[in-house]
Amino acid sequence: MDSPDAISQARCLDGNLYLQEGNLKMALKVFQRAYELDRADSYAALSFAKCSYDLSKSPALKKEQRHELRSNAFSLYKEILKKDKDNFVAARGVAVCLAEKMALQEARDAFIIIKEHRPNDPESLINLAHVYMMLGQFGSAQKLYEGCADRLLGPHNNSLCLQYLARAYFEDGCVIPLFCFAFCSQKMAFP
Repeated sequence: MDSPDAISQARCLDGNLYLQEGNLKMALKVFQRAYELDRADSYAALSFAKCSYDLSKSPALKKEQRHELRSNAFSLYKEILKKDKDNFVAARGVAVCLAEKMALQEARDAFIIIKEHRPNDPESLINLAHVYMMLGQFGSAQKLYEGCADRLLGPHNNSLCLQYLARAYFEDGCVIPLFCFAFCSQKMAFP
């Protein structure tokens, strides 16, 4: 007979197949079963939390359903962090959920802690910059966006980050500095 761990891993593989098909509802059910089978499996828990969070963004769901899914994701991320305080994926999930709840100071603090431990994680840095934008701390956001565009994402993957940077300058009431245009032309090579 297969161990709960092996069955949980197999279910997670099934859940990933549903994700590739874009079927979040079925993926959520499969990840939930995997998590209920082996609550010690952090991959199953993270997959269940992430899928819950992603599904909570579906406009097809009622507001109460979206809120319940988001709350479930937040609880799962916190539970994972209690078991493994070094799980930065769960920490990032908590921080994103806090930002979604508009608990911006707490989200900022969580992202800063993540930044200290994972200084080269562009997703966390960009999310921290977004939180700075919501707090009206445009200068801090600009520095993070510039750093991500320049050193982390590379010349071919930074167009979205440069858009965020332009918005930060705009929201700050600044004229977009000329170096941004030079930066764009140097970093974005067109075939």
